[in-house]
Amino acid sequence: MSEEPLHTICYISTLLEEISEQDAKRLASKFSAMNTRVGITGCMGIRRLEVMQVLEGPRDVVQGLFQRIQVDSRHVGITLMVSTDVSRRRFAEWGMIELPYGAVVEVADQVRGIHGR
Repeated sequence: MSEEPLHTICYISTLLEEISEQDAKRLASKFSAMNTRVGITGCMGIRRLEVMQVLEGPRDVVQGLFQRIQVDSRHVGITLMVSTDVSRRRFAEWGMIELPYGAVVEVADQVRGIHGR
């Protein structure tokens, strides 16, 4: 039996309500625990109302999570920036780490540059 390919998705969205830095860290911790159980790792950055997130893991699991994110009532204007198979994880140590927004933008740009998307 072959192992399912690793997949990464990067998206941006707009929150309906601004959240504090403390709440962003709390959410990242909660998402980290949930993601670790299903084999997803990644990062997120929040700047005022704008969210950018990179998810990586088994293709079906990542795509399933993204489908749930798309109907999450906390944010709107969800735009998929990258969706591609990858050879390795960038965030293997974190179920979800909260990073400065600019750092998440850099990661997304790197993935797009490597995979030509």
